Amino acid sequence: MKKHPNTPALDFDGIEVLDVSDSPCREVGTLLRHAHILVTDYSSAWIDYLLLDRPVVSYCYDLESYMENRGLLYDYESIFPGRLNQTFDFFLAELQKALNNGTPDRQQVRVKRIFHKYCDGNNSRRVCDYLASELRVA
Repeated sequence: MKKHPNTPALDFDGIEVLDVSDSPCREVGTLLRHAHILVTDYSSAWIDYLLLDRPVVSYCYDLESYMENRGLLYDYESIFPGRLNQTFDFFLAELQKALNNGTPDRQQVRVKRIFHKYCDGNNSRRVCDYLASELRVA
């Protein structure tokens, strides 16, 4: 588990959880590469995680309050790559499905295409090629 820096201390009521929030590894992407499932609320980390083609499960128990107080960039229900679980029971059911299945569903594949034009691992090469061509023109 890695909580957002602005999140207050969390109590897991005796449940064993590996908390890497204070890890010297500040880049969440490094940790996500090793995760089999991403559980998230409103973090945009799921957008990058889509590239791994692994399940994303939400737990948005305070969705209405969050939208009212903080707001969201997108209509979250239509853009999130799965069900928005607002109760713990729904969250557990979706987590169990993800654990049993282990692959993304159609909604997740659709959303991945919205956010990622290229999924071939060659984005750095494209940036370098573009910059090289621009430098030749200048």
